[in-house]
Amino acid sequence: MATEAAGLAVGAISLASLFTTCIDCLDYITLARNYGRDLEISLTQMSLLNQRLSIWGEIVKAQNEGFELPALREQWPQIGSTVGNALISIKEAFYDASGLEERYGLKAVPGGTNTAAKIHESKALNQIMDTFHIIQRRRQKETSVVKKTWWAVHDKKKFDDLLRTISFNIDNLEKISENLNILEKQKKKLALVMDEIDDEDSLKLLVEAEEADKNTASASSGHSFMNTIIGERARVIMGNAGTSGASHEFRDTKITGAHVHMGNMSGAVAKSFWNASTPEAK
Repeated sequence: MATEAAGLAVGAISLASLFTTCIDCLDYITLARNYGRDLEISLTQMSLLNQRLSIWGEIVKAQNEGFELPALREQWPQIGSTVGNALISIKEAFYDASGLEERYGLKAVPGGTNTAAKIHESKALNQIMDTFHIIQRRRQKETSVVKKTWWAVHDKKKFDDLLRTISFNIDNLEKISENLNILEKQKKKLALVMDEIDDEDSLKLLVEAEEADKNTASASSGHSFMNTIIGERARVIMGNAGTSGASHEFRDTKITGAHVHMGNMSGAVAKSFWNASTPEAK
């Protein structure tokens, strides 16, 4: 009888579980009741990042434990830490409630868990999210026994810091895709999905979000991370947080149970990050 192949893992965490957690985090962000066009554009940016990450996971078969993309499995000893670092950095951005409020301008939706009545996206944004299957995933999760906290965007400037962090790490995943010769496939898949959007207001919103995303991406670029190992109890942010600045190269870094930021950080973000309780204190 053939032995079933083990799924890929990042330390003690399976790739499937880590990827699913990241998607869950991105799915549970909505708009505050009294939102403006700027926040609507920012949440559209988040939806685009969500879709890029979803497509990456689909193409590499991240949730098919033991049956991931053969090229990914073959190169996992060389690229596993890079993939893991990117996903862990996205997950860590949602590490604690106080950090989401202080650093990223999010507030928990009253009541702890959300219902359709508490979601305030516009019709244009709703069509984008529906096309990206975000709304479908939300509905499925609403039936789950384990209820999730939803977060509403209140502060665009702070929320842009979160967009930069996520964009930076998805860019790193797509660099891996380029090495695996699947990046063009991902881009074509994204283009096909976006072609399904035919509402004029939704298309205008997408154009504005893509333009804003270029500015977000440029502010988060410049650093390179090679052979970084992150322990299970470490809390790490990789990339710029709240500011831009000189680029840096990080090589052969091993992080255990500590708070570490690798990149440029603003004073406001630093105060929140370094004052937060350590994982050991949780």
